[in-house]
Amino acid sequence: VNHKKTLINLEQTILRAGAHKDCSNVKQVADGVDFFFGTRSQAVSFVNFLCKHAPCRYQTSQHLKSHDVHNNTYNYKFTFSVEIASVCKNDIVCLSKAQSQRLGGIGPLCVVTKVAEAIHMIDPVTCQINRVDGTSYFASPFTPIASQKQFTPFVVVEIEDEDDGRGGKSSAGATPVGARISRRHRRASVWLMRLNQKLDDNDPQGGMIHTRTHLGHIIHVGDTVYGLDLRSSNVNHQDFEKLPEEHVPDVILVLRGTQFTGEDDTTETETQCSRSVTSKAKRRRQLSVAESSMTLDTTSNLSVSGMEIEVEDSDDDIDDDQWFDVAE
Repeated sequence: VNHKKTLINLEQTILRAGAHKDCSNVKQVADGVDFFFGTRSQAVSFVNFLCKHAPCRYQTSQHLKSHDVHNNTYNYKFTFSVEIASVCKNDIVCLSKAQSQRLGGIGPLCVVTKVAEAIHMIDPVTCQINRVDGTSYFASPFTPIASQKQFTPFVVVEIEDEDDGRGGKSSAGATPVGARISRRHRRASVWLMRLNQKLDDNDPQGGMIHTRTHLGHIIHVGDTVYGLDLRSSNVNHQDFEKLPEEHVPDVILVLRGTQFTGEDDTTETETQCSRSVTSKAKRRRQLSVAESSMTLDTTSNLSVSGMEIEVEDSDDDIDDDQWFDVAE
């Protein structure tokens, strides 16, 4: 990978726990770090420590350095090659259909929220979570399709909560039976605009983008968020190319940036966002008025003595003895 956040985090964990106290030498190499120990037992303890704090696998080898034929003694050099999973926090991964089924039916596009002894992932559409340990990962590995350096800044124009308060279930996205839903995140439907993007008068949506996110508990209107714009990204991934178009969102949000504050420091982007919200509200009011007019056309109008009375159709039977006296 082009960044080594997992390796850097593991180095800090080693320093805090003092796991390097038995090392005789530490040498930095191009693809990692070499640790040297005096005995094999010390090296085995260090490898076990790494496996408890990061998803990894290791291979062992031994090399005969010297031996004494008279005393029948041998001097070996043992080497432990530890490989750490090439997935870091805030990466976006694409799972195959078989991997998604093994993980409880989680969505194919997931965001990595934590890398510790296992890889913790969340589906940004349904807020379903799951974890993959080192053994499962290396048995069926997956690679990220984007990292933090490829994210694009957006501005939140409008946000609608999709959580109905019953553990994350709503009609917006169906989750499998028995799926684990995150209680720390909140599902929301958001309208976004690219940062410093001008309004497009030819676009009926005004250049806004709609997507669903798991960051509904921390983002608000006017916030800057970072995510992957799949409309303009060239993703070269075998499993991603097999996904149907209806399962690929326009934007996958991952991080929340700084929030726009201050009434005097109004930027051009904020003005454009306000215009977008206003135009969208007008369109919604027009749709609401159109629906109301359609409802009135379906009712029956009765004119009696110069008065207009609106009578709704009813299936209830009226007795012949009932009558109405209407006067001006």
